Amino acid sequence: MSQTNALATPNKARQPATSNRRDVLSNSLKIIAATATATTAFLPRSAMADVSDGNSLPQGALQFSRALKAKSDWEEIAKSVKTRGAELSKDEWEGVMSYLRKLYTIGDDLKAISKGMDPSKKKEAERLISEFQASVKSADITARNKDVDAFLVLYQKSAANLDDFFGLLQDVPDEI
Repeated sequence: MSQTNALATPNKARQPATSNRRDVLSNSLKIIAATATATTAFLPRSAMADVSDGNSLPQGALQFSRALKAKSDWEEIAKSVKTRGAELSKDEWEGVMSYLRKLYTIGDDLKAISKGMDPSKKKEAERLISEFQASVKSADITARNKDVDAFLVLYQKSAANLDDFFGLLQDVPDEI
């Protein structure tokens, strides 16, 4: 019996050591998990969240994209007014006036784009933007009065301002 007790005693003595290893391992895993959670909780948020999602452009590219889109939409509206002028309903003229108000705000995007221009071009860009916005503002008045001819004259002027503005962005020399 003493041999059985002697063999049983070391096994009993080992059990607490085994449970200690399990406790140490379990506690270590808990500490590692808590540290990882705490570390990720305090990391700064990504500065490019919308862009990295793939559903938005960076601010400068977005402004340029809106300006190009506005230019093409403006051409389509003028084409529609030119071909259907007298036939446009009151609601369609209201839609044109609503678009003109949005078009006016494109001037802000153009101003932001012009910030990166050469100083000599920047002054010209500011003049073009100012004339563009004045033409669009006047076009809103002519749209309210349903004056197709005056509207088209203002369209020509504002479209020329946009073309000249985009021409300032070109850096390719004329000699090529």
